[in-house]
Amino acid sequence: MSDTKQLKHAAKAAGFKVARIADDGKALMLHGAQEPWNPRTDNGQAFELSMIARIMVRQIGPYVYAVGKTQHQVRFDDSGDMMKAAREAVFMAAVEIGKAME
Repeated sequence: MSDTKQLKHAAKAAGFKVARIADDGKALMLHGAQEPWNPRTDNGQAFELSMIARIMVRQIGPYVYAVGKTQHQVRFDDSGDMMKAAREAVFMAAVEIGKAME
C-alpha cells in the first residue's frame, strides 16, 4: 500500500477530511488546516491522532505498542528512538482502523 493511501486511511480513522496531497508529496493537507499533516514525522500530530482515534500507546521493554479501538495492535522496536517507534505504532494502528471503516 502506498504512503499516500496509508495517510488517507489514518486521516479517516480520526475523522479528518483530506483536501489534497501536500506539495512535498509526503503529507496531506486537511480541510481547514494550514500545515501539512503527517503523524509519522510529527509528535504532536501523532499524539492528536492517538487521542481522536482512541489508540492506546505503551512502551514495554524495547518495544512500543499501539492498540486501536477495534483491537488492531502493532509493535515496533524503539531501536534507540522511542518517539519514532511511538509515532509509527500510532500511525499503523490508525491505518488499520481506517481500513476497517471502509
